[in-house]
Amino acid sequence: MIEYDIYYDEIKEDGYWHGIFFVPVCNNSYLMQCLDEAKKDYPFTCRLHFANCGNNDPEDSMRTLLTESYMSIGCASLQSQKFEKYPPKAKVGKSLKRINPICAKFAAYRVSPEVMKSCCENRNLMIIQTLKSALKSSLHYLFSGEEDVAINRIFFDGTELQGIDDKKILTNLKNQVRDHVKSLPDAFITQSSDHNILGSNQSESDSCLLQLCDSMIGAVRFYVISNYKDSVRNKISKPIKGILEYTRESKIRMEQSRYFRGFSLSEAGADGDDWKFTNLKIKEDILSGKQKSLFI
Repeated sequence: MIEYDIYYDEIKEDGYWHGIFFVPVCNNSYLMQCLDEAKKDYPFTCRLHFANCGNNDPEDSMRTLLTESYMSIGCASLQSQKFEKYPPKAKVGKSLKRINPICAKFAAYRVSPEVMKSCCENRNLMIIQTLKSALKSSLHYLFSGEEDVAINRIFFDGTELQGIDDKKILTNLKNQVRDHVKSLPDAFITQSSDHNILGSNQSESDSCLLQLCDSMIGAVRFYVISNYKDSVRNKISKPIKGILEYTRESKIRMEQSRYFRGFSLSEAGADGDDWKFTNLKIKEDILSGKQKSLFI
């Protein structure tokens, strides 16, 4: 049985985005070793937050370079197979290096702006429902069922849950997951993502992994919503763009990918009174589709 910790972050702009990062407990310390090595090369001491990247920072700022390295390590950690043919590589600090397989998993789940606007009076209920849906769908899709898994801890970025009933979410989830999910925690763990402001019993490494989750979900939103090619955010987010481009592949080709079951990228919209689930698409694909339709 493989045990995982989950690191969760959210974005409240352009709809509602759930970012869920699964880290195998057995590889947690190695992943942190890679991130620590990046921090030695780029000693940026403040919290990494994707929303702060590109405001006033040049491409060679410590914030930019460290975020770029984190992103590279995070995406390389999602490789799930073909390790001998394609050894995982990441920009670890200043050096491009082979890294050991980590087999982490990442799910980005967007609730469309239209859905969020339609439920403005029950916004918190919608967030709770879609958070449970995001956890459930990622546990179904990202794990084949051939091996048992256990979720040890779920880290929630913040000092409080802001009205989210975590115990109810997890109680319902326990009755809905498939048989290969052998255990779930009873509650979320609130954890500061700022390693400079830690509460009692909070670990700096857990803060850093929340920062990595923040960077990855922020980069996904960037490519889905804006994708400005001359932006600093474009430079640091390129590894995520490579992951997003796999959504163009057929199911058969995707199964042969190095990243099969390493990530899930989906959007929840509405089709009348029913939910409609689609793959997230990067902005350039959306624009390309619109341009093609003009000639049909």
